[in-house]
Amino acid sequence: NTVAFSVTGFAANIADFVTLSGDMGFQKSGTDLIAVGNNVSASLDAGVVASVSVTGANFGLIYTGEETAFELSDGSFAANVANLASVSAQRVFVQYTSANTTISSGRKLSIGQAEYTFDNDIAANTIAFSVEGFQAEVAGFVSLSGDLGFKKVGEDIIAVGDDVSARLGVDGVASLTLTEADFGLLVGGDQMAFELQNGQLDAQIAGMSLLPFDSVAVQYTNANTTITEGQTIGVGNIEYAFSQDIDADTAAFAIYGFNVSLANSVVLKGDFGFGKTGDEFYAVGNKVTAAIDV
Repeated sequence: NTVAFSVTGFAANIADFVTLSGDMGFQKSGTDLIAVGNNVSASLDAGVVASVSVTGANFGLIYTGEETAFELSDGSFAANVANLASVSAQRVFVQYTSANTTISSGRKLSIGQAEYTFDNDIAANTIAFSVEGFQAEVAGFVSLSGDLGFKKVGEDIIAVGDDVSARLGVDGVASLTLTEADFGLLVGGDQMAFELQNGQLDAQIAGMSLLPFDSVAVQYTNANTTITEGQTIGVGNIEYAFSQDIDADTAAFAIYGFNVSLANSVVLKGDFGFGKTGDEFYAVGNKVTAAIDV
């Protein structure tokens, strides 16, 4: 006893948020309009230069005239961002609710034998393209991992996170790993920049023992991008403010007030930037002092 309206090749742009496409079934349920789909895609596009997308996702939508909500889940994530390679994610979901709409975990939409269940509560006025277990390699510099939220702002794509990791290392030689860090990324046109700050630092460098330090920042810009201190981006209720001015063409794993004890009892202190070239791990510094610990 099902009355449904099926659409093949559906496509729509949602409030300058995402572009939806796929095959869907629509049905009136009481006074509500619902839709479900099981091979639906959503993408955030910054022109032809960058995009993030989910494909093959399950989809559910409810519209009451005054309330609108939809969600995509259980799809495959892809990203086309300059200088990011080997991009993957464990889970991706896209959520949208209007200002007066909330969704309760477990709410189910059904059209015939097709169903969609919202797994989590969704607050009113939510616009989220969220990725869990994100991983990427950055142009011979660092590897990134963590949970991120993406958003389109004008012709740019931004991303923020507050539990992100970055690792700079040469296997069998040395490594620096920043975990639980705040993260901000900006990409669009010919611009690309990101930064991580705060977090916990682990240094694995033979013959060195890390002592308390002042701060750490992982910074990257391409040749066309500069960042101004305090420049702020945000997705949902998470904001990121860049910690300092960043010049164009920067790739730096910087530790300020770096403080290490060497195996020969020499203590080094200063501001250091770390990098790698092929199988070589190196550092340069300024305001550096050396003292013998006796």
